[in-house]
Amino acid sequence: MLLISLILYLLYTILVLILLIRISSFIATILLLGIPLILVLALPDQSVAFLSYQHAVLGNGLIPINNLHILLFIWSALIAVILYTEFITWYLGRLEGGAAGTESAGAGAPEAERSVQDLAGSDEPAEAPGTGEIEPGLDDAPGVPDKLMIGDDNGFPRDFGMDEEFELEDFDGFPG
Repeated sequence: MLLISLILYLLYTILVLILLIRISSFIATILLLGIPLILVLALPDQSVAFLSYQHAVLGNGLIPINNLHILLFIWSALIAVILYTEFITWYLGRLEGGAAGTESAGAGAPEAERSVQDLAGSDEPAEAPGTGEIEPGLDDAPGVPDKLMIGDDNGFPRDFGMDEEFELEDFDGFPG
C-alpha cells in the first residue's frame, strides 16, 4: 500500500503542477481540491480506506501518520505555490505599468504607429527637468488648508491630553 500511495500522490502532484505551469492556476486549484473530493463522493468506502491507511506512528503511538495527513501536506504546499505564483504575476504586471489581461496592439494598429512615432522623437531639443513654467502644485489646490490642522508649527504632533507645562527637566524618573 505504501508503493500505491507514493505513486498516486506523485501522479497527483505532477498533474497539478503541469496544470499550473501549462494551463492555469485556477484550473490547477480546482483539480487540486476537486479530485480527492470527487473520489470521496464517488467511491466512499475505497477512498476512506485509502485515506485512513496508517504509514507510521510517532511519539510512542500517539501521533499516527495516515494518507489523509500526506494529502493535507500536499494540499498546503501546492496551494502555497499557487498563491505565490499568483502574487508574483500580479506584482510583476503592476510594475510593467499596464493592466493585467490587456494585450498589446498589433503591428497595423493606430496605437502601435503612434507609439513608434513617439519613440522616434523630434528634432527640437528636449527641455531639461525643472526649467519650464512652474505649475500650481498641491499647495495651491482648492480645499487644501493653508496652515497645519494637527500639530505645532514644525509639524510635530501635539501631546493630546498632557500637561502643556511639562518639561523634561521636571522628570525625576520612573517610580520604584
